[in-house]
Amino acid sequence: MYLPFACVRALFDLRRPEKKSEETLLRAAVFSDTHITGALYRRALFIPAMRKAHKTEADVVIFAGDCTDNGNERNWRGFTGAVLKYCRVKDRLVAIGNHDTWLSYHEDHDFAPARENFLQNADAITGRRHEEVWFAYEKNGVPFLVLGTEGTGVGETLSDRQLDWLEKTLPAVQKAHPGMPVIVVNHHPMNFTHGVGNNEHGMGIAKGGERLRGILDAAENVIYLCGHIHFGLQSGGPQATVQKVGKHITSVCLPCYEYGELFNGKYRSPGDPLIGAGLLMDISKKSVTLRGMNFLRGKAVKSFVKEIPLT
Repeated sequence: MYLPFACVRALFDLRRPEKKSEETLLRAAVFSDTHITGALYRRALFIPAMRKAHKTEADVVIFAGDCTDNGNERNWRGFTGAVLKYCRVKDRLVAIGNHDTWLSYHEDHDFAPARENFLQNADAITGRRHEEVWFAYEKNGVPFLVLGTEGTGVGETLSDRQLDWLEKTLPAVQKAHPGMPVIVVNHHPMNFTHGVGNNEHGMGIAKGGERLRGILDAAENVIYLCGHIHFGLQSGGPQATVQKVGKHITSVCLPCYEYGELFNGKYRSPGDPLIGAGLLMDISKKSVTLRGMNFLRGKAVKSFVKEIPLT
């Protein structure tokens, strides 16, 4: 077994997470792409993060999709069971990802039963009733809008009905929370961000992407949390984790928690190579601060800190 030097170097970039400041209105622990299956090792890598989440002083935990590798009952049982048993942060949000819409790799995909599995488990995880794969939430005066795919393709499908809801809800949310950022959670990155083109290979939004971008850019102080492309934390370049999109959107592509190529002799995905990566997000009246986090080890990535000023 060969451990790439990048992994060894990354271990020395970890430290205890920062304490919340008095200006922090809300701290979120943000995960994406946990890809839980029936395999015990997947849950074994996930459970320590759930045990340690409250030690970060998080007010809310966010799962930005691909919670499971296939959205069948067995995989959801592993994911939801771990969250309910070990996560002491009671406020939680969960988005649906493309893997959560596939009941199996070996059969034709059917969105309807996968959708029901997601909604039932989202109800259990959050303690709230979900009628759709999209919904609004508020915590400590900070509004959240969670979106989700309505198809089974690798690329995302956003219906007109969902986008109509977003177009109506986003301005109302901003009016009700003046000066606050709106945190939009959606598993897929927008097209032409984070190295994604026009949804090549299903890496972006197959339907509704252009309209989504227009709706979000008509608002102010939108923080768009996505995942899907399995990159690590990156400070710069076309695949940077944090990118300014249009006039009013800051897109944040979360590192993949579960997948990695640590032990095959070469780490191929760009960015931080360690399994267990995510972000801590601190929201104040002046800014949103993002800190790299390795939740598996309960340590912050000291080299990754991004502050987004609010207008």
